[in-house]
Amino acid sequence: MPSTMLPERLSRAFRDHSACLGVIGLGYVGLPLSIAAARAGFHVIGFDINESRCEGLNRGETFIRHIPATDIAEVIAARRFEATPDFARLRLYRQFTSRGFARAAKTGVRHEHIA
Repeated sequence: MPSTMLPERLSRAFRDHSACLGVIGLGYVGLPLSIAAARAGFHVIGFDINESRCEGLNRGETFIRHIPATDIAEVIAARRFEATPDFARLRLYRQFTSRGFARAAKTGVRHEHIA
């Protein structure tokens, strides 16, 4: 495929929600972003170094007070969201042109945000 077609293909994938989104960091910024994107119809893979956090999220559990567990369970049940500590999976997405990534940077979170 000519490289000039790549932007149009990527744009189309975002318009028709066929793009797979990766969110790096599932804290109080990345998790709500992931849920919003999944509810909008995208398949979202969330990456986090905390393995127990990923396991809990995949069970539909929350660790942030203002995000109900029902919100997480909803996107898990719809098969629109999954969490993983396996950053090697990022390499798999090199083969796809319909992908997008967001990095949710650590911002000095205060402990009252975490349940």
